[in-house]
Amino acid sequence: MWKEHVLQKMIDVDTARGLVEILMGALCVVPLESIKGVEMEVYELASRERLTVYDASYLYIARRDKLTLVSDDDKLLSKASRYVGTARTMDILKRF
Repeated sequence: MWKEHVLQKMIDVDTARGLVEILMGALCVVPLESIKGVEMEVYELASRERLTVYDASYLYIARRDKLTLVSDDDKLLSKASRYVGTARTMDILKRF
């Protein structure tokens, strides 16, 4: 939401805050994932795809767990689409 509000000016501050509240509620039920034990695989994926280790960790977990990767980062979505299903944040939020 920060990127859409501050950088892209796509949503106003009240909408951004409302979305943060929704996200906070969702995060209460979403389990946290770790790359502990698979750091080398994540690093290799990052190197191969020229992604940050941070982005590669999301891609690795999405691929491992057969999940859709949700992001607004064009580079990440482009590379991730070769491995997993992808979606943009606003596409997901439009469902609600």
